[in-house]
Order: sequence, then structure tokens, then C-alpha cells
Amino acid sequence: MKRTNGGTLEGVVPLFICDFYDIPQRGICKYRGEILFFAISRDPWPESNQPVEYAAFRLPQEQTEYFKEEKATFERLVGTYWSYTEDPPFQRIGGWSGRTDWQSFYDLPRRFLLKDELERETAELVGCFPWPSNSRPGH
Repeated sequence: MKRTNGGTLEGVVPLFICDFYDIPQRGICKYRGEILFFAISRDPWPESNQPVEYAAFRLPQEQTEYFKEEKATFERLVGTYWSYTEDPPFQRIGGWSGRTDWQSFYDLPRRFLLKDELERETAELVGCFPWPSNSRPGH
């Protein structure tokens, strides 16, 4: 993955969680109008008051378009449970689709996996950011 001197990013807005295990591991975010992708970079002990830190990455256009489409398909078939508002106050949208065929999303073929794409040399590190909330991510 390409490294830049991105430093700490202010104003990153997580839009969608792609992978969750106790807290969000990876997802889609927006920074200065651009769609980026995030992955956990530091998870402090739950007892500490430090925020969870995420690294934000830029992916090639083909992968970016694919993950935007995957998010829309998830929201249509499964729901918006892992989707967040773009406008303040930052909060999870949190609704299920109510479709009886919601599990069909998980049977769809995958051209890309976000975990793999963020590990490739084509993933450009833009910078890091804390989860934009007082609470642990996902709550």
C-alpha cells in the first residue's frame, strides 16, 4: 500500500461499515467530498477514554465504484443497519429492509473484498482519524 504524509484527518464521515467484529473493522467513509475506505489501525482498551483510530485509504476508481454499488445493494436487500448519516449529528441510520430475500445479498458473487483491496499496493494511505463520536463505534 502506498504511504503518504496524510497525518490526522479532521472531518471524516464514516458512511457504511463493511466488516464488524465488536467494533467496525473496515468500511466506507467520506473526506472532503471524496469517497475513501477505512480500516482499524488502533483499538485502545475499552476502559481507556481514547478513541478508536482508523486509517483512511484511497482506492482505484474501479474498486471505489464497486464498493459504492455493494453498499447500495446491501441497503436495498438487507437494510441500512450499518449505514450512517452524512450530515451532523453523526448517527447510525439503522433500519432493516424487511425483505424476505435479504439473505440473497450474501450469495452474490464478489469481484473485490475490501480487506484484500486495502492491503494491495494500489491502496493509498490518506491519513488517520478517530471515530467521530463519544461512544464506541457501532453503538
